[in-house]
Amino acid sequence: MFLCWYGSCAHTYTHTRYLRTKKFFFLVLTIFQIFLGTLLFQNFSYANDVPVLNGVKQVATGISHTCAVTLDNKLYCWGKNHYGQIGNGITTNQNTPVEVLADVKSISVWHNITCAVKIDGELYCWGYNARGILGIGTNGDQKTPVQVLTDVASVNVGGSGFSERICAIKTNGALYCWGDNNYGQVGNETTTTQTTPVEVLTDVASVNLGYYHTCAIKTNGVLYCWGLNEYGQIGNGTTTDQATPVQVLTGVASVSLGDYHTCAIKTNGTLYCWGYNDSGEVGNGTTIIQRTPVQILTEVVSLSLRGKHTCVVKTNSTLYCWGRNDYGQIGNGTIVDQTTPVQVLTG
Repeated sequence: MFLCWYGSCAHTYTHTRYLRTKKFFFLVLTIFQIFLGTLLFQNFSYANDVPVLNGVKQVATGISHTCAVTLDNKLYCWGKNHYGQIGNGITTNQNTPVEVLADVKSISVWHNITCAVKIDGELYCWGYNARGILGIGTNGDQKTPVQVLTDVASVNVGGSGFSERICAIKTNGALYCWGDNNYGQVGNETTTTQTTPVEVLTDVASVNLGYYHTCAIKTNGVLYCWGLNEYGQIGNGTTTDQATPVQVLTGVASVSLGDYHTCAIKTNGTLYCWGYNDSGEVGNGTTIIQRTPVQILTEVVSLSLRGKHTCVVKTNSTLYCWGRNDYGQIGNGTIVDQTTPVQVLTG
């Protein structure tokens, strides 16, 4: 029985409803806090469960995946896996390192391809395999490592996003290349894609791959280049594509290739560059294509080319860069292309 006077019954009902609503609100809030706390704890736990690689001796990156070799010679890969380039048998992206191979000596990664040389000299490659560019004689992406060669000392994967190839130097110095070959960049006198390794040179010490051209240094220091030569990047004074190796320089210690330009350090430390030069990447103060090697600097010990810019380290540990600079990649505080070497860092 309710006792009401002067409308107090209505106030009592309203107050009771308010208390019930308030309790319901706090109940919902408590449940949400518990759920949120559990979610945060789970995420924290997952973050702490991410494997940490200790003792890494080599790392290599593709466009969207990464691989590393640890001191105990195990290979781990992670990242984008659309073509099976991680090598763990699936095409699901991996956001933590996945162990792929054991007894690995060295690796090379490019775009969506991974290759590894094992301690015993066996070469394995996997990932993107359109047109048979992995060198196993068939098409079809490979989601696990597939053996390609034996007795391999080193491997180098390169090319553009639309034309990829692989070169390997065997322990006896023989150079084998395969893959896309539309400009003769494989070096076997044809412009036909090579789905299995073909021997190109002997007595090779190192090899480097650009977009569509290839260069190798023989053990006697002679530099050979071949492939696309539209911009003079081969260095033989012409713009005619070369489907076989062409001798360019002697006394060469190291070479590096950009997209369409080339630089080499001679054994006396002198740096020569040539090829495409619309951003000043050759470094001779012009933006004119250079079809033959041009001396740029002396006392150079190391170099790296990528895209349309060039960087080198001199014997005094000073870093110089030049070429395209639209994103500040030269490092001199501007976004203006540099046609001559600019000092960026000192030792």
